[in-house]
Amino acid sequence: MAVIQIYRYEILQDSGLHSFTAGDIIDVFVETDEVVTPAFIQTAGITVELNGSPLTISPSYYLTFDPQYVLTQDFGVEFCSGTYLIDFGQYTIWPFAQYAALADHFSCVMDSPTCDLILNGTPTVVPATDETTADGSVTINATSTNPIQYKIGEDFVYGGGQSSPTFSGLLPGTYRIFMRDSKNCALNTLVVVPSNNTFGTIYRVEYDDIAGVTTRLDIQKRGYSGSITEISGGVDPFQLSLRGEGETDKFKPILSSEGNLTIISEQEDQFIELYTNDRNLYRIEYRKGGVAKWTGKVLPFIYQEVLKAPPFETQIIATDGLPELRDLYFIQEDGQVFTGTMSLIKLVAYILKKLKLDLHICVGVNMYAEGMDTTAADDPFDQAYCDLETFYLAEDQPSLDFVLKTILEPFNARLLQWENKWWIVKIEELATTFDYREFDEDGDYVSNSSYTAPKNVDYPDANGLMYSAFPNRELRPGYGQVKVNYRLGLKPNILKNGDFRLKSTYIPSLNFYSFTVNSEGWNIVSPYYAISQGYEKIDDGNIAYYISSDDSILSNTEGGNAYFQTDSYTVKMGTNNQLKITVRCKVRRQSVIFGTTTYQIEVPYVKLRVRIKYGSQYLQNDGSWTSTESTIDYFITTFNEYQTFEFNANQPTSGTPVAGMSFDVRIYHAYAYYAQFQSVAALEAFETYDSGNQTIPTGYKTELRDDFSGAFSMYYYQLEETTAAASGYDIIRPDDYHSTNNPRQWVRYYTQNVAFLVAGTDVFAFYVDRAVVQLLQDGKDPIDTVISIENCEPQNTIVFEKDLYLGSDPSISVTETNFSIDLGVWFPNVQPGLTTQTLNILSAKLIYTGWLRDSSGASWINWTRDGYNELAKMHSIWLKSYSEQYKRSWRLLRARIESRTDSFGFLNIVKDVNDSERLYLPISLTINDKSNSFDGEFLEFGLSGVAGIDGNTESPSADAGFTTGFSLGFNA
Repeated sequence: MAVIQIYRYEILQDSGLHSFTAGDIIDVFVETDEVVTPAFIQTAGITVELNGSPLTISPSYYLTFDPQYVLTQDFGVEFCSGTYLIDFGQYTIWPFAQYAALADHFSCVMDSPTCDLILNGTPTVVPATDETTADGSVTINATSTNPIQYKIGEDFVYGGGQSSPTFSGLLPGTYRIFMRDSKNCALNTLVVVPSNNTFGTIYRVEYDDIAGVTTRLDIQKRGYSGSITEISGGVDPFQLSLRGEGETDKFKPILSSEGNLTIISEQEDQFIELYTNDRNLYRIEYRKGGVAKWTGKVLPFIYQEVLKAPPFETQIIATDGLPELRDLYFIQEDGQVFTGTMSLIKLVAYILKKLKLDLHICVGVNMYAEGMDTTAADDPFDQAYCDLETFYLAEDQPSLDFVLKTILEPFNARLLQWENKWWIVKIEELATTFDYREFDEDGDYVSNSSYTAPKNVDYPDANGLMYSAFPNRELRPGYGQVKVNYRLGLKPNILKNGDFRLKSTYIPSLNFYSFTVNSEGWNIVSPYYAISQGYEKIDDGNIAYYISSDDSILSNTEGGNAYFQTDSYTVKMGTNNQLKITVRCKVRRQSVIFGTTTYQIEVPYVKLRVRIKYGSQYLQNDGSWTSTESTIDYFITTFNEYQTFEFNANQPTSGTPVAGMSFDVRIYHAYAYYAQFQSVAALEAFETYDSGNQTIPTGYKTELRDDFSGAFSMYYYQLEETTAAASGYDIIRPDDYHSTNNPRQWVRYYTQNVAFLVAGTDVFAFYVDRAVVQLLQDGKDPIDTVISIENCEPQNTIVFEKDLYLGSDPSISVTETNFSIDLGVWFPNVQPGLTTQTLNILSAKLIYTGWLRDSSGASWINWTRDGYNELAKMHSIWLKSYSEQYKRSWRLLRARIESRTDSFGFLNIVKDVNDSERLYLPISLTINDKSNSFDGEFLEFGLSGVAGIDGNTESPSADAGFTTGFSLGFNA
């Protein structure tokens, strides 16, 4: 009879009905021998303990989940019945269990293939029309080398799902989508389907501005469909502001905007309904001449009115919501991190949809990588993909604001809202007309066009844009040096998820979360005995992943052969590269219950076995490789304590390592009763002598396990020189024993009888806290940052430094040159000359995350800006762009612009006609809509004709979107 634990519950509050008290711990076990055929609910073989003592269960204990209970651990019990994997899941009534049988499962094959099922990025979600209409949909983006099936709401065996990744006809709500490939590798994700963000106008303000153009301001409410109430605006009804006051960074990536609507209250508390804590309930839509210009969400605010009789003015403030992104984390709905890759435009769309404005996205960034498609409809943000792990390496808890900035900054691009769309524009291209591509709110291509940004401002021109008073100009210093640190995103571990963390799983039908260890990137293979998976909390909140077997392992000749198996990785090594593999693990001291007493079992060691495979080669204890399957063995002699083991390897001398080979790690279940040999005959046949050399060192320890007369025993041996005759299990003579050349025999030094072990005792737990693989260069960590510096304004001591996290392919080649001289008669053997050594990190694409790639994973290396004769790495272009703007002193302009015929917006820049057509970029701007005036701070903007990155001194042509006005103006 084999018993294994499946659940642990904690009682949260006293229950008089069943005599439970707060703090009680209920453990549920199952007899694995009772599980024969798949069943919806398993009742036979269930045993329950309350605080460590047996608890009699009966139908009266069929307790459904409620606030009295919490599932503190689901042990993820799995075991093989032939090629079927029996997999336990949660059931709504305890203490019983639900399980499924998964046919032809990889875990039930000893040399299991590795899994590569992965969820890429975020699911595509189409909201339902309203709360009662089932027309929402979810599309999953998962990849595997094997066919994938999907199912909503419950796990399944491959063959019982659908091949389409799309689920339609969904009501608003929370759904868990399960995935399995034909190997029965499994993933699942939690998806929220919202209802459509439909708004109806409840109040309207309408008037003509000074130029006679009609302005309409609608206060809209989510879900409203009634009549519209016309209300009056104040003296200055509406002001729209770009909020960059005091900012001096011309390349500030995100500029939020804010609308201030002044309306007339005809009675006290007329608009008090707009006071709400729901920032997505009301919004303001601003239209000019029938064209939508801006939409903002009414902020939660403290409603206030003046203390006088109506009518009086009151103000409503709305925002585009961009500041909210600082408080939203880049995390999945169920708390798990995002994995895989995603195109920049899809990632931007995912972030902006969190603001619930559902606006289209226009991308005016005309900077393409070599090899990208560059027709009018092709966009670099649609062709460049990023590794989502980058953001988690850069920040422990990346906010959506951080992710968005990280995307924009390498392009020197800015995001803002104008003309009721989100605009992403490359700052340099605002100097003239630029091309852009429009995408919908989901990041799907819609159309393309162009936009002309500069607006002429002329002092005497009373009809066009003009300064209403002489503007205030300040001289601002440039930089003496600009420095960029391209953080390559060096992975601390090329293995996925080698440090293990808790994974929360929300079960909508039960309305609670359960917690399991996140084993993504790893599989447990155990074809011979039942395995329970769990976790242990250790220092600093870290989690150790453990597996524990039932006691069927005692009678199984394959005991200890279960293992953790990583995914397979394509690794390239150079002659200067090394692999460093680190495993941190713990073996619990074994115990046995005899009667009512628990005894500690003293064993001399437990063997840790790790198999490291690289192509067709296997790593050995001495660091060399062999084509014969081999494990690295360590002897664990300290129990109940985490220990770190390291394995180091150079490039194999055989195979094709330069071309790249598959690499994986296998960590075997470190089990106290694992025996390397199962019989005397097998130990006798073990080779200890070969061609005059001892093949294993003196004192080598090994084990033998035999089951004569039904008593299970372990015998521990050392190889010693002795001429004594072979004697049963005491002395075992190798077949290659030789009294002169090889006078060594296996001498038993310890015996452990294991016959007293009883069912239900957790005696076989093995914990892995960390499994790390690093690719080294000359024994050291490879570089993780590329630093580039540009000298700018002479004698200026101000330095600007910037970190970039996305960029070009980080393939690194470092050349070292050594010079020696002839020292004559003193050192006649020293010859002059140069020696050059090139150090290659051949697996840069594996160990770095920061490089942009195409949809298939191939890297984008060299980039160029429209109008520049260059082809360079992205961070180098960023450096040149920045230094061109700050290589000398520049002007800060504070001014009011007004016009009776023309307008000015957030995408426009000022061209001062009377000052050599000097250009100014608005960084803060307030539009007074009725008077058609524009107050703001403007940063002097332009480009010089200095040499590009490629050394070419050709100036950008005017029709390419650039100007030399900067060098012709103030302090040139």
